[in-house]
Amino acid sequence: FARKLGERYRGRIALYEIGNEVDAFFWTGSLSNYRNHDAVGITRDFVGYFGGLAKNLRFGDPTALVAPNTTGHLPEGHAYKPWLETALAAGLGKNMDVFSTHYDVDLSALNGKLAAVRPGLPIVFTELGGIAFGTSTIEPHGDDMKRLIREDWRQAAGHLRHPNVKALCKFLLREQNDYSGEGRMT
Repeated sequence: FARKLGERYRGRIALYEIGNEVDAFFWTGSLSNYRNHDAVGITRDFVGYFGGLAKNLRFGDPTALVAPNTTGHLPEGHAYKPWLETALAAGLGKNMDVFSTHYDVDLSALNGKLAAVRPGLPIVFTELGGIAFGTSTIEPHGDDMKRLIREDWRQAAGHLRHPNVKALCKFLLREQNDYSGEGRMT
């Protein structure tokens, strides 16, 4: 499927983001690792999955760029907090062209971790935070919403200071009825 996808859209898709916040709970890995709550095994499962998809996408489109996606916003103590270190140790770096993340990230720390794999690796943000948090209880045109929008702009300006940040995207500014507050914003 990935090879055919690459062939079909050869040269027309700038970046394939594989996974969504795989360092949180959206990626559960193999059934045995999931059942055993094996965070390291689950992370290694993703690295294998990512590598296979990346290889096949590139077979279909040799110019395809691929990136894993993470939250960048996990609290201390979360089971997957060492996700990036585990994934890089398992070989994630050799298959990614770009690193994709969400929210408000300490880019200096992230670049430090990525430098061991590939210094200056391009980074894209495919979901900036702020509006994602708490909109179901906020008046969409009130002061609280303005505060959240200002926070998004603060994040964007801060991220764009780093030379290897190549793109920012705010996907939540679209009709999405299951995110109650955002659906009213469009």
